[in-house]
Amino acid sequence: MSISDEKESFFEDMYANYPEKFNPDWEIYAKQEWLGTNLRCDVIYKSKSDCTLHLVEIKRNFADFPNIAQVMEYYAELDSKNINIDKVYILAQGFSEELRVAMEYCNISPLQIDIETIDKIKEMTVEEIEGIYAVSLEGISHMQGEFPELPEGISEEIKLKFESYKKNLISKPQSHFFEIWEFKFPRKGQRPNYILSIKHNGELFLDNHLYEFMQGKSRSIDESTRNSAWEFYKKNCMDKPYKNLIIRSYDPIRSTKNLVDTKRKIDNFLREDVNPNIH
Repeated sequence: MSISDEKESFFEDMYANYPEKFNPDWEIYAKQEWLGTNLRCDVIYKSKSDCTLHLVEIKRNFADFPNIAQVMEYYAELDSKNINIDKVYILAQGFSEELRVAMEYCNISPLQIDIETIDKIKEMTVEEIEGIYAVSLEGISHMQGEFPELPEGISEEIKLKFESYKKNLISKPQSHFFEIWEFKFPRKGQRPNYILSIKHNGELFLDNHLYEFMQGKSRSIDESTRNSAWEFYKKNCMDKPYKNLIIRSYDPIRSTKNLVDTKRKIDNFLREDVNPNIH
């Protein structure tokens, strides 16, 4: 099937699920947002650089004059909900000159559907898109970095647990393309320390930094394992951004199970675990 024959929902999914492929500065703020009983806007993007919001209405064919009224109605409804849209766009395969004149008068920007980029996304496998292996990946193809020196005052029991963690880290098959591994070092009378390791596409990356926190919403990159993991993701995974990841956290004094897995959608991980200033 030719891309030009695809349904409108196909283009909506492409632009909603892979915003960084079309504009590296954009991330999803909302998609398929209901504004009223019969009103639903396609996509609202948020700028990573200045946090402004951008409303995009998507059309599978050439844009037409009624689309102007449609997108401006969405703008008005969002404004009534105190959602401040900075710019409004119509995304389509083409625009007549007359329509461009009218859009400019209404301060609406035209965006051309990027067929070349959509073709590249379609070439990605389902595994790559989801970020989950159909069959877990065995073994480590490459290991880089080293563990940090252990914090002072660590008991022999915790040291043994850390050796168990390292064995799990090396031997446990990789279920996700991107895995965050964390170990907690409890310290008597002091805050615990945490270490971070990352498994990505069969490779293991060891971080020799000791962190003060795992969760990072109000922390810096150097303070939080998850902020640091997101920095790694941005540098190494944005060419094929996965929808899912897994966090494997090892707590040696947890009474039930030392190693706990938490599966996350990337959007949820960013919202719940990462400082919004480094998105």
